[in-house]
Amino acid sequence: MTGKDPVAAAPPAEETAAFENPRTYIEVLPTPDALMHAAAEQWVSAAAQAIEASGRYAVALAGGTTPQSLYSLLATDPYASAVDWSRV
Repeated sequence: MTGKDPVAAAPPAEETAAFENPRTYIEVLPTPDALMHAAAEQWVSAAAQAIEASGRYAVALAGGTTPQSLYSLLATDPYASAVDWSRV
């Protein structure tokens, strides 16, 4: 470990950056919208990898209002059409 705190080294909000150490990966995004798009891209990627490996993607979804923006985004293109929903 380097002893550096990756959160303390975060750039201003207007920049996008990634910080890594052996146990943690932190990505700082400029806006909540950018965060939702990055999360949707990761979700679609994880779904594709799981479907390729095992023929299905099993996922537990959180309730409440926090994930609503992500779920709404996943229901729109290009994300919705990138997932084989019959295997989710």
